[in-house]
Amino acid sequence: MKKLYTFLKYSISVILIIAPLQLAQTSFKHSDFLYDNSLDNYSNLDQSGLKFNFENQKAPVYKQQEGKLSLAKKPSGLSLNTEVAKNINLYPDEFQPWESKKHFWVGVGEIALLEFLPWAMARWVRDWENPEDNWAKVTPDSWWSNLSKGWEYDGDNFTTNNYAHPYHGALFFNAGRTNGYDFWESTAWALTGSAIWEFFGETFRPSFNDWIYTGVGGSNYGEILYRLSSLVTDNRATGSERFFSELWGTILNPVRGFNRAISGEMGQNFDNPKWSRPDDFRLELTADTRTLDKNGDKQFRENELEGLFTLDIYYGNPFKAKKPFEFFRFDVGFSSGVPHFAQLNSSGYLF
Repeated sequence: MKKLYTFLKYSISVILIIAPLQLAQTSFKHSDFLYDNSLDNYSNLDQSGLKFNFENQKAPVYKQQEGKLSLAKKPSGLSLNTEVAKNINLYPDEFQPWESKKHFWVGVGEIALLEFLPWAMARWVRDWENPEDNWAKVTPDSWWSNLSKGWEYDGDNFTTNNYAHPYHGALFFNAGRTNGYDFWESTAWALTGSAIWEFFGETFRPSFNDWIYTGVGGSNYGEILYRLSSLVTDNRATGSERFFSELWGTILNPVRGFNRAISGEMGQNFDNPKWSRPDDFRLELTADTRTLDKNGDKQFRENELEGLFTLDIYYGNPFKAKKPFEFFRFDVGFSSGVPHFAQLNSSGYLF
């Protein structure tokens, strides 16, 4: 039962990734003007000169008051004349998205919070079998020791080094990225956050491989999460559609969700960034089986059969990418056998 529970947990994790991305892939139309066949968001805008196309539909009942057009009935199949719509500003000019400006001190506060929370959990919440092993019991003496002795190599297990550290770094990265900084500047945020943790967050000497895993790996993973969360979040949606788009975006990128909450963007309607809707985007989900030889016998007399499930994400076009991570690939695989976490690869174009 324990193995089944673990396998189901990983399977649900894959579904949580697939569902919002598949929704985004099928609902977004790549054109100069995106419209979802409803006028709910535009009923109070100046519609002078606005024309509508009705195909095989009854004419709607509408009222014209002081240059405003409001629909008394929402006809099915209503579509906006895109030639006219291109010249209409549907969102207020004075609104500026949070990420359009740099918010240094907000980012610093988030870095401090991201340093404190895991440290506090280890220091006061985690149940240590041997209290002397609690690496979170830092003191000024341990800080001076770390600064004076310098770097060493840390032999953490594979999952810690290749997932936990990059994920922590991705949060550091997005403390910069979602506060108005570009990819390269946010990489510096990830490396800085990691260095602070290495010198002051543990009693162990700072580890150069942990710093690289967290800083560089965090930049890779952080930009991927930033772009995927931007893809599934629709700034123009309302109601339940907006709620779930914000929910999925926050699950993928908690720091971005936090900033959208404190800035009020979660409840604001404005246009989506053009870069957030790539023309080329593909999801692949494969299910296979594999047989593992347990004793090295060429005749395979003793073997173990496993199910293997893999999710592949292709974002952008490698032949058109010019900016960092305009193209990236992300692969994650789970096995029905132990260990369940079988594969995790990600790569993105820098130049």
